[in-house]
Amino acid sequence: MTKLCYCIPLKLGVIILSLLFLVGGTFATVKYSLDIASGENLFRYAKGSSVSLAALNAFITLGGMCGLFILVCMNTSKMLLDYSKLIFGIIGLDIFFNIKSIIEIVLCKSTILGECVRSIYDKKIYSQQIGQLIDICDKKYNDGLIIIISFGVVSIVLLTFFCLMIISYSNQRKDDEYVTGPSGHNRVVPIVPNRNANGANGANGANGANGANGANGANGANGVNVANAV
Repeated sequence: MTKLCYCIPLKLGVIILSLLFLVGGTFATVKYSLDIASGENLFRYAKGSSVSLAALNAFITLGGMCGLFILVCMNTSKMLLDYSKLIFGIIGLDIFFNIKSIIEIVLCKSTILGECVRSIYDKKIYSQQIGQLIDICDKKYNDGLIIIISFGVVSIVLLTFFCLMIISYSNQRKDDEYVTGPSGHNRVVPIVPNRNANGANGANGANGANGANGANGANGANGVNVANAV
């Protein structure tokens, strides 16, 4: 992965998703906290699920904050790799808390429906018979369960994609650091002498010297022959 959606640089993509998790996680944390405090949530009778989802979204918010801090203040391959491990941990918590909440809500269905009917009947919001009130509460229950399952699936997929993108950006930063160094300055690459080339040059030099000596010897022999002829 080199770009987000084939057009957005990885760093900008990580920033965008970090902001998305920061804003979305904060909104969801506040919502579930208010539902617990006000008692208006349909699943207020299974408070453990609301507490779990509020804690999960608090971790997602923390992950978004850490991502922005690392990108702005550090932005090194090592810190990005550590950040990806944090996101892996949040993915694990996401899976655990969502499964826990769904199981709790399913097991507490009869309690939730009974308390929902009693609440509506006590407030005299509807004048329908008990059977009609059960149908109303059952629809609310099913809608709420679908929302929680959908939210869990979407959050797990997005977090997994986000983690893979962080790893890709970490590898990109690692390649950049190999050339420029973590500080961004150009790295001084030492020039290592090529021993093979030096050896070849030495051999050529020796051959040249031998050739010169041979030429001098030939000239000397020619001089002796001329003197004898005279």
